[in-house]
Amino acid sequence: MKRILFRALALVLVACLGSGCGPLRADDEATDDEAKVEFWAFMQAPLSIDMLRLDVADSWRTWHILPSQFQEYYPLDYRGPTLETQLSGELTVRVTLLAPGDTAVIAQGDVRLPLRSDWRWDIEIFAGKPGPGCFGCMGTKVFSLDPAYRTDRVDSLYVVWGGNSIKHPVVYGPQGWPGSGFPSDAMSARGTMERP
Repeated sequence: MKRILFRALALVLVACLGSGCGPLRADDEATDDEAKVEFWAFMQAPLSIDMLRLDVADSWRTWHILPSQFQEYYPLDYRGPTLETQLSGELTVRVTLLAPGDTAVIAQGDVRLPLRSDWRWDIEIFAGKPGPGCFGCMGTKVFSLDPAYRTDRVDSLYVVWGGNSIKHPVVYGPQGWPGSGFPSDAMSARGTMERP
C-alpha cells in the first residue's frame, strides 16, 4: 500500500513539474530565441530503462535517444537529455520499448507537440496503470503494452507532457517537500512546487 501511495504521489508531482516548473533562471540568461524539450522516464519491473528508445524530430534535426543518455535521478526515475529545438513548427516524439536483447517492439507510440520560442516541453515516459489523473499536465497519451510484459502494476506505456516559459517560468513554492519522493536537488533541476 505504501508503495502504491508513493507511486501515485510521484506521478502527480511529475505531471505538475512537467507543466509549470521549468528550471529557475535569471531573466538575463534566457532569450526569446530558445525552445527546448527535456525527457524523464520511470521504468519498473518487468520493464527497464534499457528497453527505451526515443526518436525525436523537429523540422531540421532528428535525435535518436538511447538508454545510455538517461541518468538515474532517483530509484527507477531517470533524467534524459535536454534538447534545443526549432522555435516553431512541430516536434514529433516516437517512444519505443524493445524486448530485452531483441528488436521486437513491445510498445510504441507518437506524440506531436507545437514548437514556439521561449518554451520548454517536459515529457515523462512511464509504464504503469491508470492513476489518479493528470494534475497540471497539458496532455497524456496511453499506448498498449505487449501482454507478455503486463503485470498487476504495469499494463500500458504512458507519455505525459507539460510546458513552461523559459524566460518567465511559472514557479511553485519551496524546493522539495518531505515525503515527496524527490530529493531537493531533483526538484531544483525540474523547478519547484508547493503542496496542493
